[in-house]
Amino acid sequence: MTDGDNHPFRIIETNISGERDNYNQRQIDETDLYIRQNYSEDYTKVGVIAPYRKHADMLQKQLPDGAEADTIHKFQGREKDVIIFNTVRSKIGEFIDNPNLINVAVSRAVNEFIVVKPKSMELPHGTNIGDMIRYICYTTDPDETIIKGSICSVFDLLYKEYNKVFISFLSSNKNIKGSAAEVIAYKLLNENILNNIQFSSIDMVREYRLRDLVRNFESFDEDEIRFIKNNSRLDFLLYNKIDKTPVLAIEVDGVSFHDNELQQERDNKKNHILEIIGLPLLRLSTDGHNEEARIIESLSTAMGLC
Repeated sequence: MTDGDNHPFRIIETNISGERDNYNQRQIDETDLYIRQNYSEDYTKVGVIAPYRKHADMLQKQLPDGAEADTIHKFQGREKDVIIFNTVRSKIGEFIDNPNLINVAVSRAVNEFIVVKPKSMELPHGTNIGDMIRYICYTTDPDETIIKGSICSVFDLLYKEYNKVFISFLSSNKNIKGSAAEVIAYKLLNENILNNIQFSSIDMVREYRLRDLVRNFESFDEDEIRFIKNNSRLDFLLYNKIDKTPVLAIEVDGVSFHDNELQQERDNKKNHILEIIGLPLLRLSTDGHNEEARIIESLSTAMGLC
């Protein structure tokens, strides 16, 4: 065992479950942030292990250069000073609880072993992950070991962890039309952003038709023209109050809906159409984070303020 003054274990708890189709964007974001904050002197010392190929591949694209992410099989026979294990799932099932997976994950770590899991994850007795986490907490001070995830999103309301708050939110905003995610985005824009003095010249409209934006069809193919004329709309259009000039389009992408291949095709068409007419577009995914800052940055850029 490693000798030293500091114990080698940490548990990072995300505030939502966050899992989607064999990946978990919130765990990816928390892992990336923790690595950048704690190992910037040498990212090569860090390895991230995940049970699913899709999650590992998405991690590798996002992590800083030098840090490695892969499935358990790729890490067999190798070591890293720091190993971070992403559970991906919010419930312990047979696949992620495989004893060989847990054994290899833990034994790859030379100095530190870190688990990233949802705070709401139940830890049944007799499960490998459950027993491992209980052992970590038993042999250390949980107040020092357990790290509360630092990433939050306005769309966290959509997850089961916030069910009571979500029901209350919908009940108090019945007068606002649209999906729950669109209502959340509307409240953020209307109450937090457009009230800012620097954006006093900007207003917004919802469900704005593309055919009211496009006047010249010469730059589009037949398929795109049909798409424009077929009542396609923007979730939000921000415009100048004085001369009504469009400034920024915002689309809210519900993850389960926008993972659909047909919807992705429609999204790509819309992206290209807005690019052709020169209107900046910001897409807000419901499994992302930092929405307010992203909107402010995009709107400021579109207005030429930065």
